[in-house]
Amino acid sequence: MTEQGGGYLRDTHFQNTNPTGKIKISVAASLGMICGIAGFSLACTRIALGSGTDGCYLSFTPYSLVLFVLGIIVLILGIIRFVRTRRLAVLAISIILTGFIALSALNKMLLGYPKTKVANLQIKEFEWAIEAFQIDTSRLPTTSEGLDALVRNPENLIGWNGPYLRKEIPLDPWQRPFHYRNPGLHDPDTYDLWSDGIDGIEGTKDDITNFK
Repeated sequence: MTEQGGGYLRDTHFQNTNPTGKIKISVAASLGMICGIAGFSLACTRIALGSGTDGCYLSFTPYSLVLFVLGIIVLILGIIRFVRTRRLAVLAISIILTGFIALSALNKMLLGYPKTKVANLQIKEFEWAIEAFQIDTSRLPTTSEGLDALVRNPENLIGWNGPYLRKEIPLDPWQRPFHYRNPGLHDPDTYDLWSDGIDGIEGTKDDITNFK
C-alpha cells in the first residue's frame, strides 16, 4: 500500500515493523558482542602475560594491542546494536572506555619496573665481563671495539681469553643495543655503559647506567 504526498510515493507498509530485519540485526549484534568479548579477553591475557623473558609483567605487545582495540570497537558496536536505550549504551561504552584507560595507566606504571631490573642485571654482567677482559689484556675495550670485544677477539689481541659472555651481546629489555664508551664522559679513568631505558632516548632520567 502506497500513498502519494509531497510529490513522492511513500510505502506505508515498509514503515511497519520488519521481523526479518530485526532478527538479522539481533544476530549481527550478538555475533559482534561475542567476537568483541573474545578479542578483548584474549588480548587481556596476552597483555597480562607480556612478551618478555623476565617473568610475568603487564606489557602491551603489538599483536595484543591491535586485538585489544579491535575487540573494544566490535564490542561497542555490538552493544549499540543490541541495547535499545541510549542510556544503557552510553553506560556500557563508558564502562569499557574507563576500563581501557585504567588498564593503560596500570600498564604504564608496571611495565618499566621488571625490565629495568633486568637491564641492571645485564649491566652488571657486562661489568664482570669487561673486568675479566681487562685482567687478561691489561686494557679496556676501546669505543670502536665496543662490547663485541667481549665475545670476539679484536684483531687477535694478545692475552684475550674469551668469550667473556655466555652468548652473543644481548639487547636491552626494550630490544635496543647497549652503549659503550671509553674513556667515559662521567669518569675519564673508566668507561660509560648504559641503556637508553624505556623511552629510548639517551640522557633522560630513565637510562640504566654504570655511572649512577
